[in-house]
Amino acid sequence: MATSQEIQERREFAKQERNRKKKGDLVLRGIKYSYAAPIIKLEKRLFGWHYEGKEKETIDDGYEATVHESGRVSVRHKIRIIKYAWFSRPKVWPKNILFVLTEILSGIVSFFRRLLISFVPLVAILLIILAATGNGPEFVKIVLIVYASLIGGSIVLALFGLLWKKVFKLEDKCDQILLDNGFATWSENEEGEHL
Repeated sequence: MATSQEIQERREFAKQERNRKKKGDLVLRGIKYSYAAPIIKLEKRLFGWHYEGKEKETIDDGYEATVHESGRVSVRHKIRIIKYAWFSRPKVWPKNILFVLTEILSGIVSFFRRLLISFVPLVAILLIILAATGNGPEFVKIVLIVYASLIGGSIVLALFGLLWKKVFKLEDKCDQILLDNGFATWSENEEGEHL
């Protein structure tokens, strides 16, 4: 029969082992997008995330019936397709205020870029209509400036993320934490092997 001290030591060992295993856990993040997945991959990779794959979700919104003046009824099946890109990074990724703020700002700019890029087909149609009527040059300049600034801003912020990651040796610190707890280093892990 085990003494109370042995029981306490076993509990302490089990607790330490649980805490050690938690250090190997990954954070998974899915990002919804319409187009331009390579920019998202670049952003995330420069902030230390590994690309794990894409996923397409098809949502059935049912049927829509339209009654025309002639009495003819047309039925349309409504389907939405939502695409996700999945990324992972260790939970023990070191924190640095400049890195965290840059990553938050990058996420905000990325959200607006992905939102506006989803309207590219509509904007293209609008540009064609405006060009046909001769009123397009000013609008084209504005659209190009907005899209270029969002894409450029995303890339610049991602490069700052890479800079902070290198300057503050965040990946090296993460690798050391993982090694100290018996896990493979993050820099040696290959992308796409965690899902």
